[in-house]
Amino acid sequence: MSAIKIVRGLALLSAAGALCLSAAAKDEAEALKLKSLRIVVPLPAGSAPDVLARRMSENLGKSLKIPVIVENKPGFSGFIGGQEVLRSPADGSSLYMAISSFVVITPQTYSKTPYDPVRDFRPLVQIGRTSLALAVSTSGRFSSLDSYVGEARKNPELVSFGSFGNGTAAHLLGEEFMRMGKIRLRHVPYKQSATPDVIGGHLDATITDVGSLTPFIGDPPKLRVLAVTGDKRNSLLPDVPTFAEQGYGSVSKMTGWLGIFAPKAVPAAVADKLSQAIVQATESVQYRASMAMLGYQYTGIQGAQFSDIVNADYKRWGDTIQAIGGIRLD
Repeated sequence: MSAIKIVRGLALLSAAGALCLSAAAKDEAEALKLKSLRIVVPLPAGSAPDVLARRMSENLGKSLKIPVIVENKPGFSGFIGGQEVLRSPADGSSLYMAISSFVVITPQTYSKTPYDPVRDFRPLVQIGRTSLALAVSTSGRFSSLDSYVGEARKNPELVSFGSFGNGTAAHLLGEEFMRMGKIRLRHVPYKQSATPDVIGGHLDATITDVGSLTPFIGDPPKLRVLAVTGDKRNSLLPDVPTFAEQGYGSVSKMTGWLGIFAPKAVPAAVADKLSQAIVQATESVQYRASMAMLGYQYTGIQGAQFSDIVNADYKRWGDTIQAIGGIRLD
C-alpha cells in the first residue's frame, strides 16, 4: 500500500473517530437531559479551585455540547456554596467543587451547620491531591526539620507556626505534628496568609498548601520548605522530603484534595454519566499540567473509591480534632 493511501486511510479513520466522539458526546448530553450545567465553587475568583473549575468547564462544555457555568459562592467555610447546590433541582444540573477541608474538617468543628457534606452529597470525582508544607524563611534560623524540632524541644511554646486559622487543615496538621514529635509549638492563626510574616522574620514558620508557596520558592527563594505531606515527594518540590521520610508518618497522610460532588438525591445513573464526563474533561496532558502548576497531582478517582477516601479522611481529621479536645468555631 502506498504512503498516500495510508495517510488518506488514517485521515478517514480520524474523521470517523471525531464523528463518533461527537455523536457520543451528544448522546451523553441527551441521556443526562441537561440544557446547562452549573459548577459552584465555594472560594473566590482567582483561587486555584476556581481556575481549575473554569478550565474544566471549557472542556466539559465542548464535550457535552451544553453551556457550563462556574459560579463563585465563597463564605462560611464552604457552606454557602454547598447550600446553593443543595437548594437546586437534584437532576445533576448543579454541582459542587469543594476542597477537602470543606467536606471532612469543617463539619466537625462547627456545632451547627446547614447540612452534612458527607451525608447530603454524593462524591463524583476526586480531581487531584495537594500537599501541605511546613516552610521557614531562608534568612531564618532553621535549615532543616530536625533543627526546627530541636529548638522546639529546648524552648516549648517559643517556636511558632502560622496557619489560615483555628480548625483549618494547616492548624490540625500542626497539632498532629506536635503530637508525633512530642513538642509544643506556638500556633498563630491568621485570617489571610502567614507567609509575609515568616519572610519578614516575625514568625518562625507557616503551614500551608504547596501551591500557595510557589511565588516564594523561586530564584532567589524567600522560603525554605522543610517537609511536605503525601506518600511521595511533591513534583514542585522534588528535593524536599516528606514528613514520613523524616519519621512523621501520620502527618504525611494529612493531604488535601479537590473534588466534584452532586446532591445525594441525584440518580446514580446520572451521577455516573457526569463522573465519566468530568474525568474526560480533566485527564488531558494540558489540564494535568495546569494542576501541577497550582500544586495539585491529578488523580481522577471516581464514585465508590472517592467515597471511601472521603470517609477515611473524615475519620483521620476527626481523630486529630478529638485528640486535642475538640474544636468549636461557633
